[in-house]
Amino acid sequence: MYKKFIKYGLSAVLYYSGLLELIRRVRLKRPTQGRLLVLMYHRVEDNVQGYDFAPSVTCAKMEQHMSYLRQKYKIISLDELSEYVHSRTLPSGDCLAVTFDDGYRDNYLNAYPILKRYNIPATIFLTSGLVGKSELFWWDRVSRIVMAMTEKDVKLELADDIYPPTLTKILEDLSRVKGKNSRKRQRLVEELKRIYEDKKLQILVDLEKNISTCLPEMPAPPQNLNWDEVREMSKNGMTFGSHTVTHPIMTRINTKTAKWQVVQSKKRIEAQLGREVLHFAYPNGQPEDFNAEIRKIIRDEGYKSACSTIDGSNGLQDSPYVLKRKCIDDYPLYVFAFELSPVRNIFNLLKKHWPLRGSGPN
Repeated sequence: MYKKFIKYGLSAVLYYSGLLELIRRVRLKRPTQGRLLVLMYHRVEDNVQGYDFAPSVTCAKMEQHMSYLRQKYKIISLDELSEYVHSRTLPSGDCLAVTFDDGYRDNYLNAYPILKRYNIPATIFLTSGLVGKSELFWWDRVSRIVMAMTEKDVKLELADDIYPPTLTKILEDLSRVKGKNSRKRQRLVEELKRIYEDKKLQILVDLEKNISTCLPEMPAPPQNLNWDEVREMSKNGMTFGSHTVTHPIMTRINTKTAKWQVVQSKKRIEAQLGREVLHFAYPNGQPEDFNAEIRKIIRDEGYKSACSTIDGSNGLQDSPYVLKRKCIDDYPLYVFAFELSPVRNIFNLLKKHWPLRGSGPN
């Protein structure tokens, strides 16, 4: 909370004083090599109805963000950006690509019209096995379970042979909390990310069975894109990449399954679109979520880039198979501008030695 308060305060001072714009203009005039930025969005929706583990941006904020980008930055496709990284060259000014992860339907309903209005290309990374289906992503299943646990009187029966002790403790804590508790909800998701995929899915099935009579209705209409929507966007400037078939964290499955996820998602999207799929995004995307073996599989299968969720810009020393991205949340314009500024790098360095403890991710 302290870190967020300070970041928002600093952003406001720099933005409204004109310093951020001054820094941007000075960089444009100097013959320095530019930065390659990749923005990562997830949902663009005014009302996520409690399914809020994936970062979500309101339609009004998305409009502000895209208007700012169109005025201030050179926007390029992920194809062009990955070519810069492959050739180990940098543009003369900052260039930026826009991406979306997962394949939520609001990307078509809400983001796509805004992107078209500002003539901004974007890459959407599809979880191919969920396209056209009403299934929830695993974290949205968690959200549904938590809503039941925190809004109704639920008695959990947790089997010792299924649930690790740490997870049991988190679930017991959550069942005693009435109403939304973001910290404890996030702890549950982070703990589930550490568990191998088969075990995680077994736990979710058991929890849903445990509290089946209390679970809220599934969201309607379906949350996921369908292939007709994907094809329409593909014909009108949007690019589609792979985010696996079922969104497992790649180091939580065996190598054979990882290769199947990489290969089959590519084949499925290519068959539907009649176009080559060149870009991949690692689920969760932190350094511990992929390794050299997985990067080799992706490279060998013909992908030209792979995006992580590691924060930062991309330079001469970066690999096209570990592209850094900036995760964009529902930021007001002054914070959005700060996030894209090189001043943000100084803030990142300060955070490493921060004397205050935050209450959650920033």
